[in-house]
Amino acid sequence: MAKSKKTKIKLSIPDSKVATLPVVDVNGLPKYKHYTDSLYHSVRLFFEEPKSTDEVTDSRYPRKSYFRAAKYSTGKKDAFLMVRDGKELVGYEIATTFAQLTIKKMSLADISKSTLGKIHSTINSLFGFLSTLESPPTSADKLSMEHVSRWLSTLTTNTAKTYKSHFKTLVDLHPTLSKRNLTAIKLKEKTTSVRDLSKVDLDKLKEEYDYSDKELIQILAYAFYEIEQAQRHFNALEKSSEIGLGDDFIPLNNVKMSNKKIFELLESGNEGHEKLLKNIYIYIRNERNGIRHTPYSSDLNYFMARLRTACSRKNKYNHLDSFMDFLYSLGWAITGGKTESKVKYASILSLQSDHHELAILLYTLITTGLNLETVLDWRVRVNDKLWYDIFDVELGVTSKTPSRDKSIVLVGKKAKGYGSSKFISTPVKINSPLYNYLKFLDSNRNADRTFFFNISDLHRKLTAFALNYNIVDDSGASLKSIETRRIRKVFAGHKLLRLLKDVKNADELIAKLKDALNHSQFDTTLFSYILKSGVGNLVINSAIVALTSDLLEKALTFQGKIKEDGERSSDTHKVYLCDCSDPSNPSHELPIAVSCRKYDMCLGCERSEVYSEHLPAICYRIMQYENKQSSDPEIFKVTLEDRLYIARDTIDKFRIRHQNGVELVELAYEQANNAMQNETPLLPPILQTGGI
Repeated sequence: MAKSKKTKIKLSIPDSKVATLPVVDVNGLPKYKHYTDSLYHSVRLFFEEPKSTDEVTDSRYPRKSYFRAAKYSTGKKDAFLMVRDGKELVGYEIATTFAQLTIKKMSLADISKSTLGKIHSTINSLFGFLSTLESPPTSADKLSMEHVSRWLSTLTTNTAKTYKSHFKTLVDLHPTLSKRNLTAIKLKEKTTSVRDLSKVDLDKLKEEYDYSDKELIQILAYAFYEIEQAQRHFNALEKSSEIGLGDDFIPLNNVKMSNKKIFELLESGNEGHEKLLKNIYIYIRNERNGIRHTPYSSDLNYFMARLRTACSRKNKYNHLDSFMDFLYSLGWAITGGKTESKVKYASILSLQSDHHELAILLYTLITTGLNLETVLDWRVRVNDKLWYDIFDVELGVTSKTPSRDKSIVLVGKKAKGYGSSKFISTPVKINSPLYNYLKFLDSNRNADRTFFFNISDLHRKLTAFALNYNIVDDSGASLKSIETRRIRKVFAGHKLLRLLKDVKNADELIAKLKDALNHSQFDTTLFSYILKSGVGNLVINSAIVALTSDLLEKALTFQGKIKEDGERSSDTHKVYLCDCSDPSNPSHELPIAVSCRKYDMCLGCERSEVYSEHLPAICYRIMQYENKQSSDPEIFKVTLEDRLYIARDTIDKFRIRHQNGVELVELAYEQANNAMQNETPLLPPILQTGGI
């Protein structure tokens, strides 16, 4: 039936079927021309003054606007022109390079005049700053991170944020500048004036700055879950095969209405959905290996399209909807929102999404205590050497060092005031979870990338993480996002071990954590690690926290010596928590008879020597102290609190000073934890109280 005039659709037919390709310059960008048109010819932008009136008229596009047209402008006639004015500030090469970047950006999408105005304000500000330097860059390639960081530091917080965003959209189009990790540049915090400092509650400010243990443990647990899910998908991709699926494998040429196996699986609930998922893994792996059975579509897209067609012809919409719900439940919308259509399940299953990379980044921040800027500066390759071959030479580590003693070093930059920075070296044991997670990330990321972490729009994705898992603060309100500057090291206690076992999905994990946080005595000791046996049966290590400010104020620290096993002398006396070099002359200044028997005072005495065999007993004693603290906090505070601080400090110092400290502390804690849970005492009850 012919359409009426009102309903006819008008199509814009190009005059020629030949596509016009932009001419490319030697720097990989479009050739410079003193003006350019937007994608749909709605705007013409000038980088230098128009040469004639012909350039500010266009009979083919009579409604075209002319932006920065100098004397031909209807508005401001002396506005900044990127090349005309820029070459006087930074030279012709840099000015034309940014003009070429703008040309490329305008060829990719239609840009509003408002956005163009902000881009020009950004470039005007940058060029003005560079012109003030004693040794400014002579070409765009020599524009360094330091130049950009120093420029942004001269601006107000809001302006810096806006200019950084527009600057990044341009340099992301440059073949070499795009490799700069602009995300690592930290903007200065927005400040507010305070008229009366006496009215500022400094304790409250400090308290609100860091996340509480309750908040951090939620973030850490959900990060673990995301990593485990990614590892499960990775293993499934590696192991799934047509032979392994047997009769449940559905070839692409048999995804049709007559195939009863399809509808049998669709109607079998989760069991059938899991088998269909294994088919999906096979087709994802095909795409990863460059295999396509149809030239115009990936095998997965073809499989899903044929599946929808078969279901529509069989009128099996409900069963297909149930399967799609199952697929959407495997992830969440990392770009924000809870709309299922935004859950890119194919990207999640193929590990191309940022879900697990974000989780590994959070795990790294929490367990190392480093700031975001430093971690984002970790490089995959340094001086043509891959990160896992850069051994900790200061500890004498080489490729021949036994694995249990081997560690590598990751180095990241941290800004230190105006225009200066320092490098932070972080040793990582190769048998640690962090090392394994970084290797896992390597296995599904581009081997030629410069930095470990390359998450675009990081803040938005941290917000989506908090939204999906509904992380609650101490008052019960939901966190709106995750602020990385508030992250610190956290250590979940041994009681958490039982809470995180055998979780089947994210919702169950959330429910368990919420119940524990709201109703249980949720222990958060400073020396523990999390064991989460569930989907992946992973043992998760969180390294030991640095001394708390409270401990520093009281100067309650371990007073003895940390010793290697080979240094042990036959002259020392063995006691419960350590060896004593001279029991007749303790330094704790409490009255004794001939020999000191105040064994709970040992770690605060200068005569104590701690060896690896003492660690389980010390860890067990800490748990005993914590139980006392839970049962009667007021009495504990005036009787045993000092000893708890000292015992924790002993563990911390052993971890740092002993060559195998991290591993030995982990093992000792596990032994003590098992003894506590199985009610197998490693020490007698706490009898001694009183000050040291």
